[in-house]
Amino acid sequence: MSFSGWAAYLTGIAAGVAAVGDKQEAMALFIRAIPYNFFAFLAVFMVLFVSIGLVPEVGPMKKAERRALETGRVMQEGAVPMMGRELTELEPVVSARTGLFWNFLLPVMLIVGTNIGSFVFRGSAAVLESFMLAVSVLAVVLWIQKVDDWNGIMASVYVGMEGVMPAVIILALAYCINTVTREMGTAQYIISVTESWMSPVMLPFSCFWSLPLSASRRERLGGPTPSWCRLRFPWPIK
Repeated sequence: MSFSGWAAYLTGIAAGVAAVGDKQEAMALFIRAIPYNFFAFLAVFMVLFVSIGLVPEVGPMKKAERRALETGRVMQEGAVPMMGRELTELEPVVSARTGLFWNFLLPVMLIVGTNIGSFVFRGSAAVLESFMLAVSVLAVVLWIQKVDDWNGIMASVYVGMEGVMPAVIILALAYCINTVTREMGTAQYIISVTESWMSPVMLPFSCFWSLPLSASRRERLGGPTPSWCRLRFPWPIK
């Protein structure tokens, strides 16, 4: 979490809230809070422990793992992924010229470096610009590696745009929710109804459990809610 554009996003939310005066103080708060990201550390270690067999798969995870190993299908029958069919049915190109650094690490470094650099020097994260830069550089790399010609690369770009439209719509709705809750004074209302019993100890405990529970309920009803959308609610209350 500390080495991605997520840091710029969270510090932008925290700046001006409660005792956080500016974005420098918000970044310092984010860095000091890294040891308390229990869920992030747990997720990373759980992936490691499951992959090496230290923690056995159970329930639906075991069934999905067995299906992927035996049939190669990563989604169950009737699954509706949160992306277009264009991406799920896209066949990867096998090439001996591709490499871990040029095809994976370099785009990630460009995204992270552009976001953090723009946040430090400009005061806001250049999320769109960072991804456009990474895609442009990666397209040139793929052309140099002769993975595909320019027509094929541009066709892949168009397919990718079509495939991520559901996620784009969710992001747009998240911004709408942010604006609506701010105009309605949701934070002030929640403070008014909880200030008589909410304590500094209860607040992080309540946020830690209420947000995952609301996310799991949303997933059962039809689809995931982005973590950046859910996380936008408790910050003004802080």
